[in-house]
Amino acid sequence: MGILSIFKKDKIKLAYIEKRSAAKKETQAEPKKETAVSVPAAVSSASGRHMQVLLRPVITEKSTLLNEQGQYSFAVRTGATKQEVGHEVSRIYGVKVAGVNIMKTKTKKRRRGMIEGKVSGYRKAIVRLNEGETIDLTKDIK
Repeated sequence: MGILSIFKKDKIKLAYIEKRSAAKKETQAEPKKETAVSVPAAVSSASGRHMQVLLRPVITEKSTLLNEQGQYSFAVRTGATKQEVGHEVSRIYGVKVAGVNIMKTKTKKRRRGMIEGKVSGYRKAIVRLNEGETIDLTKDIK
């Protein structure tokens, strides 16, 4: 009986292959429809780069002291330029930016007993606003 079951399996395989090849021919005969993809305003820019520049506001003791002087700190994307950061802050918060300084924060080693790890560094921008303008940092960035 084992020999007869081999022939039966071969017939099933051949039927499956013929069915699959017929389905492929049908899909190839139909022309592909091209769809226009609309790009949202937040994604497109003059340089064509993704514009999610600001990641989060940096709220520390030092940054709150700078807020009183009209300077606000933000964690930004690694490839972001000063112009992109200034444009995004003015677009999101509706203020005029006087200047932008960007720096990299270093990674810090941390120990907990025998286990050693690190706190990853990030890129930080300090945005200076025109006189009399303030930002409400409780507003959601996204």
